[in-house]
Formats: sequence, structure tokens, C-alpha cells
Amino acid sequence: MSRKTILITGVSKGIGKALAIQFASQGYDIIGFGRDIHAVEALFSDIEQRYGARCLALAGDLSDPNSLKKIFESAFEFAPKIDILINNAGVGSFDQFVNLPDSAWQSMIDVNIKGPAWCTREILPSMIKYKDGIVVNISSICGLRGYEECSAYCATKFAIVGLSESLAKEIAPFNISVYTVCPDIVDTDFASGRNAQLTDPARMLTPQEVANFVYKLSSKRPRSQICSLHLHPLSMVLFRFGMVRRSTWSKRIRWI
Repeated sequence: MSRKTILITGVSKGIGKALAIQFASQGYDIIGFGRDIHAVEALFSDIEQRYGARCLALAGDLSDPNSLKKIFESAFEFAPKIDILINNAGVGSFDQFVNLPDSAWQSMIDVNIKGPAWCTREILPSMIKYKDGIVVNISSICGLRGYEECSAYCATKFAIVGLSESLAKEIAPFNISVYTVCPDIVDTDFASGRNAQLTDPARMLTPQEVANFVYKLSSKRPRSQICSLHLHPLSMVLFRFGMVRRSTWSKRIRWI
């Protein structure tokens, strides 16, 4: 059986790094975008040795359509069929609404909205051709509710939830699934370590927990179209019909 290929943005550290390791360990070849190309290359060298996966490290401006076209040309030369796209790259700036500079707004719009939108637009013609594919957008708890000093970041993450819901309905006839995963606070150095300043690490999700969940979601591929899933570190899992079982995280599912 031929190996499947996954493309992950923001792969050099945190959730993206955990995703690359998780999927490679399960037999996937990996294409990864990262701002720190040297970190991506080092990660992929280790993955190739440990799991025998084929890997391609790429760098570029995710918000620039022209740059993305060249990046995806390289990606499709590496793997004519890309089975899964995970839009994981993200940036955040946090301050009182009136104090947040235009440059911070623009950076978050470029990476958190344009990046996933343009990457998805580049890969969809291939998925439609094969009538098969999965798009996973990593949003945030900030895409489900607002928080003080997070107005711009929340706006971009809410945008991804809306994009995903609309896109899921539009491309469902082509056997393409769109999932939005909205983790609670994750134990990473996101936003210069802001997470650790807000929450005890013992109460955070780990990148590995998020990656494991995304892998299980992608591999099992539920028959019903799932719109968005909220992950948070509780000891119970709440399912749609009220069934409960033990786990390290909880999920809240929105159906379409």
C-alpha cells in the first residue's frame, strides 16, 4: 500500500512539530512549512532516520499568493497527491484594543487568515480531482469566545471557524472533509511564553495530546461532517449524545 502524504504549516516547533512526528510515526510522508527552515530540516532529518518517512522542508510567505504557488509546485513535485493539509501556523499579539498597532493586526491577518485560506485554495483543485482529502484548520479557544487583550487574535481565530464551516459545506460533495480544532491553552512558547504566564503548565494541553487527537480524527474520518472541535484538559470526554468516558481531554463538537 502506498504511503500517504500530509502537508503541515508551522512545523518547526510546538503543535506543528508534534503533528509531524505523530503522522510520520504512523507511516505518512511529511511536507512542512516553517519560518525557521533550519529547525524544520533538523526535525525532518531526525524523522527520516527514526521512521523512514520521506520529508520535504519548505519556507516562504504563506500570505503571498505568488510565493505560495511556487511552494505548492515544489510540494506537488514531491507528492502528486497530498492527502491531508493541516493549517497550523499562527502568530499572536496581545494588548488593550486601543494600544495594538496596525502592524500587529496586519501580521495576524496575514498569517492566521490569509495563510490558511491561500494554502487551502492551492491544494483544493488536487483534492477535488482525486475526490478525496482532509483539511484541518488549527484555530483556538479564542476562536470560540472572546478574551480581554485578545481582540485581534480572537477576530482572526473566529474567522477561521467561519471559513471552515462554509468550506465544509461547499466541498463535501467531493468527499473532502474540513475540520476545525480549537485547543485550549497549550504548553508551548507561543507569543513569547505568554501561555505559561497565564496558566499552570499542569493545567495545559500538551502539543502531543493535540497531535494525537488530530491524527485519530483524520484516520477515522467520521461519516458525519464535523464543523469544529474544542479540546480542553479535563478528565472526561463529552460526546454528542451524552456518553462519557475517561480521558485526558474533553471535546465539544459542533455538527453541520
